[in-house]
Amino acid sequence: MPASRSVPRASTRTGLTQPVSWAREAGAPPASPTAGDRPAAEAPSVPGPDRDRVLGKDWKRSDDLAWTTSGDSRGFHLLTARRADGYTWRTAATLSEPGFDADAWIGNVCVTASGQRAVAVYAPRSFTNDQQLMARGGFTAVVDLRSGKVTKLDVQASLCTTAPAAARVSRPC
Repeated sequence: MPASRSVPRASTRTGLTQPVSWAREAGAPPASPTAGDRPAAEAPSVPGPDRDRVLGKDWKRSDDLAWTTSGDSRGFHLLTARRADGYTWRTAATLSEPGFDADAWIGNVCVTASGQRAVAVYAPRSFTNDQQLMARGGFTAVVDLRSGKVTKLDVQASLCTTAPAAARVSRPC
């Protein structure tokens, strides 16, 4: 399970998400790409009466936006959780591209310093089996974390981690 992140005022980045694979039912068509794939109603992650105890007494003053990612055969999902909702996880965007029969979508995300947008690089998991696709085949998009609006970019990028700390420890792609 990927670790969630909290975005105060600095840029943050996650590593390549290793999702749990899910298979669709035999004969079912592949899911089409969606943005803002939100369930109609969700129970709060932390029920109202328990929030002070679970989240700490100062949670109401926090401007943090928690976020995490996951992937499955429908796409690479960017989830967010806000204070006003008791940190209930909601899907901000689901990223995928038509024409790929992927068992899972993977990716990396970097949240801008303002905390308002996320830049994602995503691809079918099978791209990791090809050096060229891993190095330059990832699809790119900017996601508005408040509205869920997805702006797909006309550029492909590396799925490799490029965080400076990671580059010192391991060999980059």
